[in-house]
Amino acid sequence: MKTHQFLLSFFLLVCSSAIASVLLAQDSKLPEKAKLETILYQDADMIGVGYVYKKQFVENQHVTFISKSFRDKHFSSYRIKEKNGQTYLHERKSNTWVDLSSLKPFISGIYFTRNDTSYIKGIVNPYDGFVCEGIFIFCNSKHNNKYFLSPLAKETQKFSLGMSGATSYQLTIKEGYKAYGKSLGDGYSLKIDFPDKSKILTLESRVVKLNDLEGFSISDADCLKKLESVKIKFANGDSFSGTVTSASAFSGEELRLLRGKYTYSTGEEVIGEYSKIRYDDGIIYVPKGIITFSDGVVASNDWLRKYNFTSKEWKQIYDSCNGLTEIRDMAAQLELKKQQEKIAEQRAEQLKRKKEEEQRRNIISRYGEYYGALIIKKKLVPGMSQAMVNEVWSKDFFDCSISTSSGRRIEVWTLNNDKMQIKIASEANKADKSGETAVAAMLLMNFLGSTSLSSVPNMLVFMNDKLTDIYK
Repeated sequence: MKTHQFLLSFFLLVCSSAIASVLLAQDSKLPEKAKLETILYQDADMIGVGYVYKKQFVENQHVTFISKSFRDKHFSSYRIKEKNGQTYLHERKSNTWVDLSSLKPFISGIYFTRNDTSYIKGIVNPYDGFVCEGIFIFCNSKHNNKYFLSPLAKETQKFSLGMSGATSYQLTIKEGYKAYGKSLGDGYSLKIDFPDKSKILTLESRVVKLNDLEGFSISDADCLKKLESVKIKFANGDSFSGTVTSASAFSGEELRLLRGKYTYSTGEEVIGEYSKIRYDDGIIYVPKGIITFSDGVVASNDWLRKYNFTSKEWKQIYDSCNGLTEIRDMAAQLELKKQQEKIAEQRAEQLKRKKEEEQRRNIISRYGEYYGALIIKKKLVPGMSQAMVNEVWSKDFFDCSISTSSGRRIEVWTLNNDKMQIKIASEANKADKSGETAVAAMLLMNFLGSTSLSSVPNMLVFMNDKLTDIYK
């Protein structure tokens, strides 16, 4: 199939959405014999519409040029015909009529010449999806380095298009996102509007030449390298200014941020290598670089490294916080709480040891070295008094019965599990009311722990207040 035969002396974009053609006002009076002509350049697949006088287009008048852009047939098989006051392209063989006004202009605007070169000030739309407004060199005849736009179709083989100065443009990049920009004098601005469901609202940047955007795609790392520093606004209120590259197909992201300044909607700023805040493998990972928290405090790199939290604690922080400042504050609060708990445990342990020492001295002073040592070890031996036994196992654990035989007083203690549980609960309740819960609990465990409840004797027999028999 025959291709277009006009030469693009600069690379216009091969993508994007079109803007409707704009008819600019006529800037001068027409010569009396000038005629509005529709010219079919068959060999160049181009149609020109404009005022012609003495075999030249009239300057400062509107011209429109339409390139072959419909069906699969070339203009060479068509002829210009009038029908019902309308201008048509007509193919005789198939009797096809194409309304000229239904075709999209390739270039449209005010024609003028400067220094023997033909220009059009208007809009160019060489491909579906690209529109550029400005001043363009447009010609089909060259002689002695002079470029002319001629209405003589038979002498035309191709058209040349060059840019003198683009003022604005619009395009749709490969992914279908809308993009547009304008001249900055030394380059062109670029703004891309992302779809509604995207995490990104807009991307702004700058390019030196419009052809840097030819075939532009945000999924192409080489295309992104042509952009200068970008500014990105996110749907969640965050923003980023720096360098980007294409994202992995499996990341679920549209762009991968590299280095720059990331500003969170919660007020924090991070300058450096970008990384997402995330919880993974039992720790919270934060961006690397210099961070300024929302209260103005500055930290650097991994400022959470000093904390040694459990996976559960890290996850609790991550799930409960909105932003880096809240993470910092909650981590500090949790660390303080853990330190206070540790100090409380140390004090309780010291108090426990102190009470145990006081208890040990008291028992030895009351019962002597021999029996005192046995009581401290929670051991029962025959010959102990009821008072000594009560130091090891509370009499309140047992049902007691008394009898007399041959003038001797016999007392039997039988273990009652219900009484034992009630006694333990009662001691814990007393300790709680006195504000010594932790210490009392440790003493109670010390009382029961070394020998366990299963070692409590089922029966003890006393004769005249002295322990004679122990039944397990």
